[in-house]
Amino acid sequence: MPPEWDCDNLLKHTKTRRNESLICDMPFGGENLENLTPTLLKKQSLATYKNVSIKFVAEYRIKKELDRIKHNNASYFPPRRYYVDTNLMVSIVGLDRNGNETDFVTCFHKHFYNSSCFITRNTLSSGSRLIKFKNYIQNKLRCKDYQNFTRE
Repeated sequence: MPPEWDCDNLLKHTKTRRNESLICDMPFGGENLENLTPTLLKKQSLATYKNVSIKFVAEYRIKKELDRIKHNNASYFPPRRYYVDTNLMVSIVGLDRNGNETDFVTCFHKHFYNSSCFITRNTLSSGSRLIKFKNYIQNKLRCKDYQNFTRE
């Protein structure tokens, strides 16, 4: 059974994604981001969860801790499960201590540096997009942005 969204978190992420409409033209749940509703974000996160192409568990480094990595004591978010589909939609799910899924943490469309959403989606095949995402993961591992990584 798929996880659910916490109501407050769903509202927060809906607003965040809606504010990204100028940089992302990827439809969420079939609608442009400027028209995004909590229902559509739920729909998209479930679609990504069910149509997964890449799935992994990792702890992600907390951004405000970037300076502390120099001193080898950076903090990481708890382990989370990442679901990525062929359009590079990413749904992230929280895990309890036993590795059971708890709730959706976020859902977004992955953009790569120096490439627009439109170019990435319309000029690369789904296989090329997934290869690009795998290379992105490898880079995150090298930079120690991910730790305790497990491909599923």
